[in-house]
Amino acid sequence: MNAATETSESFAAPTTAPRPVRPFYWTVRRELWENRSLWIAPVVAAGVLLLALVISLIANASHLPEGMQALAALPPEKQQMVVNGSFFGIGIVLTMVMNVAVFFYLLDALQGERKDRSVLFWKSMPVSDTTTVLGKIFTAAVVSPAVVLVTVLATVIVMLVLATVVLLIGGVNPFGIWANPQLFQMVIASVYTLLAIELWYAPVTAWLLFVSSWAKRATFLWAVLPPVAVILFERVAFSTQYVQHLLGYRLVGGLKTAFVAQSQAPEFVRGATVQMPHRVLEALNPVGFVTNPWLWVGLVVAAGFVAATIWMRRYREPL
Repeated sequence: MNAATETSESFAAPTTAPRPVRPFYWTVRRELWENRSLWIAPVVAAGVLLLALVISLIANASHLPEGMQALAALPPEKQQMVVNGSFFGIGIVLTMVMNVAVFFYLLDALQGERKDRSVLFWKSMPVSDTTTVLGKIFTAAVVSPAVVLVTVLATVIVMLVLATVVLLIGGVNPFGIWANPQLFQMVIASVYTLLAIELWYAPVTAWLLFVSSWAKRATFLWAVLPPVAVILFERVAFSTQYVQHLLGYRLVGGLKTAFVAQSQAPEFVRGATVQMPHRVLEALNPVGFVTNPWLWVGLVVAAGFVAATIWMRRYREPL
């Protein structure tokens, strides 16, 4: 009797329910594991900036470096502007590094797995083609900017700490660089800028992934040459430049609508000298950006490319 009871208990259902499988979460984890350059590249760029600063400080260990002397001589308001400008500069550098890493990641994201035939293994897993493609888009458009934002914040904090130590050694009060009410605004502006970049360039992101889903080789050329060929064909056949202007607006001009127009910009934008505005948030124009019809046209085009990429991934054979 006891043996039968023990046997029935051994086959009883566990008291705690198993954790649900999260295909999308693990798909994103897989992308970060297989493409470490997405987070290593911004970290390395930040490390190079910090190393350059440390070397400069060591080389001028006997006295304050010229930059620090100039910073110490400024009033607190000007010191805060310098800190904000450094924040802005670091963000630009790391964002550019991220864009390069994401560009090559997208071009290889789906072609690479067909080339090494690992697509056969991944298709045998209980993960749909939709989940796989959306996971790659999410990694490029959300995870990578988040990594850049965290890296920028960490780099700025380390640079502020180093500047504080140097100023204290030089007998200068570092309170001015920390009592900066715009630091939080700079964080908000950074989040907004990264979000605007990803939304505006969504069709470009989706196009690169689409090219990766069907090109057999030379994905870089397939991504670049078709638009160039269309531009040349239009100019020769019709003597017009509509496609060129459209692509130029998408790649260069349109993102400016996310910020104040030049005619309304404060002096730090129009003048020859670069200065931060009294309020960082004054440079943002979310209403103008969201109401730009070309933003929504681009998102619709991006959705079309994503749908086509899912279809190609489902039926495209290994190379």
